[in-house]
Amino acid sequence: MSEREIQRTDDLSVDVDVEAGLEEPPAERTDGSTENSGGGIVRSAYGRTLGRVLSTRGLVVSVVLTAVFAVLFGLVPFVGLLGQLAGIGAAGFLYGLATRESRYLELALAGASVGTASALFGNLLVVTIGSATALLGFGLLGGAFLGVLGHYFGRDLRDGLSREL
Repeated sequence: MSEREIQRTDDLSVDVDVEAGLEEPPAERTDGSTENSGGGIVRSAYGRTLGRVLSTRGLVVSVVLTAVFAVLFGLVPFVGLLGQLAGIGAAGFLYGLATRESRYLELALAGASVGTASALFGNLLVVTIGSATALLGFGLLGGAFLGVLGHYFGRDLRDGLSREL
């Protein structure tokens, strides 16, 4: 037999009734845990936890917002990377002021990525000639810290403005 014929004989046909699996609860084992037939415990825990901790839409919005503010604040003459980091903090503040949800992880990731990119592209000559590890670390940690700090103060201001006296 050739390899293709062996492959054809190994194919299986599986019929799955999706609606029946959704209606019945998972079967209980004797040790008290439940059996999840839809991918196991790791998959279900990973999917549920990641959905609560990290929002894709929140991450995209925070990356775009921090990038726009970093560019706008970077246009101020003579401030360079510090202005871009201030823009990341201002973007976090505005995002915290505008939304109810806490998006600290999204803003930390967005601030770190935009801060690193700002440090990298803003000082391209320094990065290509010498060691710029400290500069990139400053952009990464500073962007993440200022994004989260701005978000915290924005949420705090929003809470103070919306609270009844």
